[in-house]
Amino acid sequence: MANSSYISDLDYDEFQNIIEIGKGKNSVIRRADWTKHNNRIALKNLNSKEEFIQEIKQLCKVNYHPNINHLLGTTKDTFGNDIMVLEYANEGSLRDYLKNQFSTLNWSQKIEMALDVTRGLMCLHSENIIHRSLHAENVLVNDVFEVLSQLKFENIGEAIVENVDDVEDESTDQEIIQKLKLNHGLFLNDYTVQPSEQAIYDDNGELDVDLYDEPLVYTDINLSFDDNFDNNFETSFQPYDACINFPFAKVSFNGDLLGTFLNYENTDGKLNDYYGHFFSKKVLVGGQLFIKDLNTATTTQIHLLKMHLNWAYNLVKREDQNQLYNINVQLEPTIETLDGKEITTTEELVNWMKNLYQENMIDVISYINPIPILKLKDDPQLVDNIQGFDEKIIKVANYKDRLNFGEWVKDSIYVNLPEWIDSFNLFQGLIINKNSEVEIAHKAFIDLIKKYPYLESKDNFHLKFKKPTNELEISSNKLEISSVKKIKSHIFNSVFDDVNGEKLKNYENNICFIINYEQYEIFLPRDNITLSKGFRQDIGNAIKDMRPREALQDVFNKYGYLFPQKIVLGKSFNYISTRFSPKFDRVSSKISTIESLKSYLKHLEMPDLTQKEKIEIEIPYLLTKEEKIEIDELPDFIQENKDDLEIIEYDNIINLYDMLQYEQQKQIDIIFDEGYKVIMVGRNDLKDLNDDNTENYKYISINLSLKDQDYEVFGSIVSDDILEKSGEFSVKFKFYDFKGFTAIIKNLEDLKNRHLKITKCYILWVIVGKPSKLSVFSPKNRICQIDCINESILLQPDKSYYEIKTPFQLSQGCVISINTYHPPINNEPADLIKFVKWSHNSIIFHSNPILRALNVNENNYIDYEVDVLVENFSIELHICIFTDFKKLKIDNEENEFSLNLIGNILTKENFIIDKYNDANEFNINESNINENNINYDNLNNIVNQIIDFLINEKYFTFDESKRIQ
Repeated sequence: MANSSYISDLDYDEFQNIIEIGKGKNSVIRRADWTKHNNRIALKNLNSKEEFIQEIKQLCKVNYHPNINHLLGTTKDTFGNDIMVLEYANEGSLRDYLKNQFSTLNWSQKIEMALDVTRGLMCLHSENIIHRSLHAENVLVNDVFEVLSQLKFENIGEAIVENVDDVEDESTDQEIIQKLKLNHGLFLNDYTVQPSEQAIYDDNGELDVDLYDEPLVYTDINLSFDDNFDNNFETSFQPYDACINFPFAKVSFNGDLLGTFLNYENTDGKLNDYYGHFFSKKVLVGGQLFIKDLNTATTTQIHLLKMHLNWAYNLVKREDQNQLYNINVQLEPTIETLDGKEITTTEELVNWMKNLYQENMIDVISYINPIPILKLKDDPQLVDNIQGFDEKIIKVANYKDRLNFGEWVKDSIYVNLPEWIDSFNLFQGLIINKNSEVEIAHKAFIDLIKKYPYLESKDNFHLKFKKPTNELEISSNKLEISSVKKIKSHIFNSVFDDVNGEKLKNYENNICFIINYEQYEIFLPRDNITLSKGFRQDIGNAIKDMRPREALQDVFNKYGYLFPQKIVLGKSFNYISTRFSPKFDRVSSKISTIESLKSYLKHLEMPDLTQKEKIEIEIPYLLTKEEKIEIDELPDFIQENKDDLEIIEYDNIINLYDMLQYEQQKQIDIIFDEGYKVIMVGRNDLKDLNDDNTENYKYISINLSLKDQDYEVFGSIVSDDILEKSGEFSVKFKFYDFKGFTAIIKNLEDLKNRHLKITKCYILWVIVGKPSKLSVFSPKNRICQIDCINESILLQPDKSYYEIKTPFQLSQGCVISINTYHPPINNEPADLIKFVKWSHNSIIFHSNPILRALNVNENNYIDYEVDVLVENFSIELHICIFTDFKKLKIDNEENEFSLNLIGNILTKENFIIDKYNDANEFNINESNINENNINYDNLNNIVNQIIDFLINEKYFTFDESKRIQ
């Protein structure tokens, strides 16, 4: 007996840690902790008050059964919404559970779970309740293998009410009878069957409803091949190659004949005009599709059409959400609906199925065992005593074969493709984890396909004898390391770091013998697919992230690094032995039949390269993932497990990176470049400093923590309007840490000569380093190209100019910024070292003579310590060169500044022509480093020589080809 008792009006405040775990069309399910009972429960909220009450009633009828999700009570949330409190299944849905745990379950556990589902359904049926949405997502599992059905409750008698368009929830049998005119006769009008004008039965009848689960297919419609063909229909019924009936339910009508019908004398011969030609007590309601040109279509077109129909039906009727949901391709051959509209795309087909099974737009599609009106009038009991089966199908006069839908589609090799795409996650990329194992990524990176994969049916055995080159080939023969090496990108080298070294030593003498039974090959070229919107957005967001390397790694870990364009399905067996020679060569061969395979294994010989002879090999058994198979048992095992497919080979593997748009690839290349980059740029005010101090310290804190302290900061002090660099202050950056750095700011002028206050100024700073070390890499200045040079200069007493050679060529427009490091000096001058000139391969710096730099008068006595310092005074220069970049964008505010504010621009005016002495070294002296850099005496000399030449050379002719541009 059903136990309908439950706890109502539970206190909503007793539920804590509420998290949404599921959302359907009309409901939301949340997980929560019930603190009062120290238990986890599920909260279900329905959009409709009526649906809520109806589901409560149905749950109460079956709340006693152990295999049905128990109703614990009801509550109201803070907004007054009614909520059901249900048992929580901590293992999730059956689909997810089997996906994760199938290999760990033994057969007794699998059978017990199937029985649990069956027991739950039997309980429902005993209470006259149907499920109507039974699939693996709506079956829940808890930790003791008890299967709990998450039901979509409906009374069988009320199911047809819900599926009649425009019928209220309170609809009665009478309203359904009137809507479908089930109490009327049938009038044959041309090639349609229509209800008669007058009713035959009273509409106060009763209905019996039996649900139909599988569509029916009728082939070769309305052709004159039948001797009993009704010629009245021959010219009026349109021929089709097939008709598919999608019946929702069989409805039986029981009622009383009207007196007006029974008493009609038919003296005027108009009985059929008023009451029709036939009457049918039983009808099928649902939808119909008609197929044209099927017999002239190609085999591939027929197979694909059957796949589309089967996929769309399962997608909508069984709510079988799979990775093909977003496809939209053209359909061939032509499909028509009952009202003559063509369905041309998969999207239109899915929408038609939704209208039928979800929006409840149904029609009467056939009449079962119709009897002539005249016979019914003569014998009213005849309608209940009809023997056999006859059917009047809408728009169908005759047909050749009547098939179950599943039987009709099973000969299509494509019919299982949607299931394979879903089961084997073919739209998801591959990951090679740190244990060198191939894993399928968690999310699909393919949104839709422009063309379907090429599918080839195979039935052969592929034998491989090879020496494993790493753990990957030992643990899984699905992906050879040679393939991985060919496709791996420099960007993701870290993914493959573990596939080498010490791990290989344990396997270097092993030989792996593999038999792959190949059944199907699926090939999906990259040009036939479109990347998912989610994948493209996640890549775009990762590129813009302040930690782009980590963000991109997270994205590729989620979607995969690799995509196999070709996948082989079948069964794989292997045997590993250490008995063979380390010089054993790799061998591969194909065998077509199981008998040939048995014979081959019994007389197996393999070459040994060390002895240049063949050796006999004994293979006592083969291993699958689950069990050991004796060689003699192999044929039976293959036959019994032919439908138990697995992926046995990945091939034609490409990087997901290679599938991105060029612009995204370019940005990723910049992010993973190992050179120096502008990491961050900032501007900070100096309001908290003291104007009276000659030296101030300012700690600059950055928002994101760096992962390393190996970076350098370049910058300057600027006036508050950011228009020019201040010459009254110098700044050095020291004490780098993960969170920031310190700026040491010195006043270069006496207090009485200062024009600017430090508190009215700003500090501009640029962090330069390698993103691979620091993790942080701002997107604002990534395209800025920089080079860094570190050189030392040993100051000499009699030398003012110093040259730094560059390993690359400089060009006009570059900006150089300099940091100097040297032993501490009292009253250090501002112009200790400064940029003055440049050439194509060098930078010229000026420094005061060493004694002046040390503030020592040459006429004064120089003690020993100063003398040592003079001889060994070295300045280390860290030079950052910005190439072809005008401005930098500031990260901590929406602003930008010109690069000349933190460095010196290489211009035509400060360029010096290279001059070399006999030693091929740059000749730096006062004459070629002065302001004008021109020797006028030499220039006049050259001009005079040119004039003399032009005057005295009588036979001079101008060669146009040597014109100097």
